[in-house]
Amino acid sequence: MTDPHAPRPATPASPAAGPVPPARAGRTTRHVPLGEVFTGWVTRDPHAPAVTDGRRTWSYGELARRAGRLAAHLAANGAGPERTVALALPRSMELIAAELAVTLTGAAFLPVDPDYPAERRELMLADAAPAVVLDDRDRVRALLDDEDREATAPAHRVLPDHAAYVIFTSGSTGTPKGVTVTHRGIAGFAAAAAERYAVGPGDRVLQFSSPSFDASVLELFISVLSGATLVVPPHGPWLGDELAAVLAEHRITHTLIPPAALATLPDPANLGGLPSLRTLIVGAEACPADLVDRWAPGRRMINSYGPTEATIVATWTGPLTAGTGTPTIGGPLPGTEAHVLDAALRPVPPGGEGELYVGGDGLARGYLNRPGPTATRFVAHPFGPAGARLYRTGDRVRRRDDGELEFLGRADRQVKVRGFRIEPGEIEAALTRDPQVREAVVVVRDQDPGRGRLIGYVTPAAPARRPGPARLRAALAAALPAHMVPSAIVVLDALPLTPQNKIDLRALPAPGAAPTERHVAPRTDGERTLAAIWADVLGVDTVGVDDDFFDLGGDSILAARVLTRIREASGARLTLRDVFTARTVSALAPLTAEPSAAPPEPIPAAPRSQPVPLSSAQRRLWFLDDLTDGGTEYNTGVALRLRGPLDTPALERALHRLAARHDSLRTTFATVDGQGVQLVASEPDLPLRTADLGHVPADRRDSAVERLLTEELRRPHDLTTGPLTRALLVRRAPEDHVMLLAQHHIVTDGWSVGVLTRDLAALYRAEAAGEPDGLPEQTVQYPDFALW
Repeated sequence: MTDPHAPRPATPASPAAGPVPPARAGRTTRHVPLGEVFTGWVTRDPHAPAVTDGRRTWSYGELARRAGRLAAHLAANGAGPERTVALALPRSMELIAAELAVTLTGAAFLPVDPDYPAERRELMLADAAPAVVLDDRDRVRALLDDEDREATAPAHRVLPDHAAYVIFTSGSTGTPKGVTVTHRGIAGFAAAAAERYAVGPGDRVLQFSSPSFDASVLELFISVLSGATLVVPPHGPWLGDELAAVLAEHRITHTLIPPAALATLPDPANLGGLPSLRTLIVGAEACPADLVDRWAPGRRMINSYGPTEATIVATWTGPLTAGTGTPTIGGPLPGTEAHVLDAALRPVPPGGEGELYVGGDGLARGYLNRPGPTATRFVAHPFGPAGARLYRTGDRVRRRDDGELEFLGRADRQVKVRGFRIEPGEIEAALTRDPQVREAVVVVRDQDPGRGRLIGYVTPAAPARRPGPARLRAALAAALPAHMVPSAIVVLDALPLTPQNKIDLRALPAPGAAPTERHVAPRTDGERTLAAIWADVLGVDTVGVDDDFFDLGGDSILAARVLTRIREASGARLTLRDVFTARTVSALAPLTAEPSAAPPEPIPAAPRSQPVPLSSAQRRLWFLDDLTDGGTEYNTGVALRLRGPLDTPALERALHRLAARHDSLRTTFATVDGQGVQLVASEPDLPLRTADLGHVPADRRDSAVERLLTEELRRPHDLTTGPLTRALLVRRAPEDHVMLLAQHHIVTDGWSVGVLTRDLAALYRAEAAGEPDGLPEQTVQYPDFALW
């Protein structure tokens, strides 16, 4: 939708870094629309993997065909240039295909997180007035998979200044506002990002961010606009050990993780160094020096900065180095301007403090249907060409002598919490809509990254009717996204004031625990330890054993911090699910028993001569498989790169021993007396299938390997006959192989895949050394069992 009050961006051209795939003949690639950049990669290698969720993988050609089918449907229903299509879909492969389908029509996509409260979603849709709303994932999947539907994208001419996508941000007036970003800066950003982040074909980028957060657009652009694979595992978001497992299991090479989430991860040394993770992007909030010290060694770590009002990133650093302190926000991207100006829009000399203004090709058009805020924040370029504009970021910075920009804070009340940009005024407006609230103010306490917490302070409309904090938080949760709901709400008789009769933010008291009606103090050492951890992490004075962690202000980030502290104190290995389920000290304490406590009685092994009952998860998968003709493709797998001399017969013997060691590798399924059961064979059967790609040209060999692996992973397993684990060995060169272990998910999970990989490497080395019953000699040469 066009904002007639927004002037057309016009800035001097400057060359973008890095190559852009070929587009239409005779056109410059600098301002190529998003859809053409994507189709350029489709033409280059249609068989390369484009997107995967761990179970399914679509090549660039398959993704383009699916997006083309949906694009034809959208165009027939009114999608086209200067129209908006809302995508209220969960993080999924279908969402990625839908975003690309919208771009193929020439329309702008508006991601709407389906986890947002209904009131918030309705407000966004009413404001954007989209031509089409896609909110049924099953319907979208059917349209994408309909091979009878025409897969040709509509022949609309998409211009650089047409809208590409819309992202909603928090609004200072109490209402969120949509930012309209055009195609003008996308191709240049994709090319520069490919070089700065070192991403390209063969790499695997994690879709970590919420669909309504512009970081998700970064993940989309640096993957499918660079020839890489976008990995979209289900059931996010992830933190702590769960995030570490996702990074390892999916062999992620590139990811963007805000510092608050990165701080929940175990030390890299405790994760085996995460050898596949080559590029780590941090951003959305200040990154402390200790995170750089922990994560920069062994990989490329880049600090990136960019408001939603730009095409994702406006400035970035080079690779960070441990021991250099808090990182700067770097310098501008090619084609982007970054100016430090004073209140009169005059340049500030190096070393001086000023407000950061950004401009250039990546500048957004403005706020959707909001000419007033657009004119306020997007100002005329004081020393640029006619019609050029700059965006007032509101961020205070200092330009160092070397040109790097140091972030100093905000020039207004806008805050960043867990990577999300938040206007406290929007939360305050929601609070004061409650009839029992007279005044409200929202601040962030504990500014350290990973610890910042939103705290709300309210005064009652009538002294005799004090609003309940729990009720107020519940009302906010029904209207605002979870990241905008304060961790705690404090009811005060009056807000403290300065001598100038302004609210004295420094005098606002720290929140205390809101005890239950019957406060029960901790009674055991375990409860006292846990209560002390909660109190410290939540920033409250006391915690009773029946106090609810989330009613005290807890959230997923703080829950991950609690888990880390519990492991340090007791060694207990809990999960986020434990904290979300056992929400009180009394419920969680039994799960955090000291390691020195008497171990539980071992569970006796089931008699394998008899059928074994199914777990609840296996019953679900068995049922789904029974409903699907030809079996389901719910497969998992791990691919290993074997570099060095390989003894193939020894590998076959190791696989045989691996199947003998693990019952799951000998398991099939059957129905007995109307119930699904597991049958465990006494003899192992794990054959090794081989393929030789040594004849394929070197520049296409990796793509050929990926195709073979993808085909093997997509081949269904027969749960009744087995085997439910298959091994494929692909020869790339005489001493360079890739081996895939493909399993049906009914017999494996992410943790067990790691166990199988470890055991296979040990068994192979023993077999290759001729010592199947003992440890191999260190002098024997073995291939390196590394993740592919």
